[in-house]
Amino acid sequence: MTEPDTTRPALRGWWQALIDGTIERERAVDWAQQRLSTDSWVDEVTHQGLQILNDYGQQRWTIASGLDHDRVFLEYWDWMETVQQFEDDPAAWNRAYARRFVSGLPAHLRERAAASFGLID
Repeated sequence: MTEPDTTRPALRGWWQALIDGTIERERAVDWAQQRLSTDSWVDEVTHQGLQILNDYGQQRWTIASGLDHDRVFLEYWDWMETVQQFEDDPAAWNRAYARRFVSGLPAHLRERAAASFGLID
């Protein structure tokens, strides 16, 4: 794993550049894919923002119809709401994220996973 270098402010800048048209969709997707492939993000919220940016660029409607600025903005806005929740209380956000993650696991793995995340004693 490389040293994380993708911060939320850097990712916000890429989202904003895509929204205002100063970069092309392909360039933003390439940037996101590079960071995703090298595990170079500082936290789970940034990881999620990279995934959303990458997914946006991979969706058929985006490729077929070109850039839909309203839809890009809505994707960005949704992610920024997550960022705000994280920045308001990182510990609470991380606990809630871990709980959601654990709840999605098969039943026979949940207790062990919950213990590893410190969700149970």
